[in-house]
Amino acid sequence: GIMPSSLSILNCSLNNDNKKMFLLILVASILYHTNNVSSSQPMEGRYSFSLTTFNPDGKLPQLSHAVKATSLGPPVLAISMHQVKNHTSNSSSNTVAFTSLQTLPSPLMKDDGTPRFVRITNNIAMGHTGIGGDGRIVCHAAQRLAMEHEYTFDEEIPINILLEEMGMLFQEYTMKVGARPFGCSLVVAYLGNTLDLKQEDEKEAMEQNGKTESKLYTIDPSGCVTYHSDGVVYLGRGERDTLLRKLRQEKKEGHFDSVEKVQETIRNFFIHEDTKNQKNPSSFSLTFVDGIFTRDDFSIHRTILSQT
Repeated sequence: GIMPSSLSILNCSLNNDNKKMFLLILVASILYHTNNVSSSQPMEGRYSFSLTTFNPDGKLPQLSHAVKATSLGPPVLAISMHQVKNHTSNSSSNTVAFTSLQTLPSPLMKDDGTPRFVRITNNIAMGHTGIGGDGRIVCHAAQRLAMEHEYTFDEEIPINILLEEMGMLFQEYTMKVGARPFGCSLVVAYLGNTLDLKQEDEKEAMEQNGKTESKLYTIDPSGCVTYHSDGVVYLGRGERDTLLRKLRQEKKEGHFDSVEKVQETIRNFFIHEDTKNQKNPSSFSLTFVDGIFTRDDFSIHRTILSQT
């Protein structure tokens, strides 16, 4: 602010008319600045002093920004299939096919250092999109939670407990002082509810139900857990609705009898979309990251489609 000595000098150098004019200009500038800030950002400007403060519309601005960040992340897809054969084994088993598209800024880069899909237990796997650093932290927390549960109770962590704990972790950071929400979303794959039964009980359940089905869940930055009964999940950027309709229709018609057919359909779609939308194809490297998750196998394969 102005020091008292400076104020006294200013007071002596101005006559009454000049003082009035100076005060009017000062008040007008303050009012203009206030109105300009409040009109351009009516909610953010007045309610951004705390990351956990609701605005009058009942929304958390930072949470909305976190959801937006997840929608800008690389596309991540997961499709559950029952009793299909894959290239690693002639036997049939519940399978979840993962696919992610990775666009790197330079053809000299082969990876961004962020694993998109990780195995939590023999029956649970996880993928993430959004801010890569946040996704790594959350996946590490899930792996640590699973190890601590197995060490304490001598059993794999049940899916309901894992989902509950991970949802609580996300929700905690929407109201924690001095912290921001996670800028990532998760897709959680579970290979079926008969895995926790004894062998004879599992055999009986298989005879009664014919077959079990792997399940897919998602967790958003607010901590909300959603079960996807159709067995198809799409997170991240891209033409979500178009691809989901195509995948659901082909799955319903029984066209996906192998993991390779699923991944080929997704690749062809993304190649078409990327070619249509890419403005400077000479400065990027396009890579597919495919994952296969079964009871006996969790493998990740990388395919470089274009590198210039």
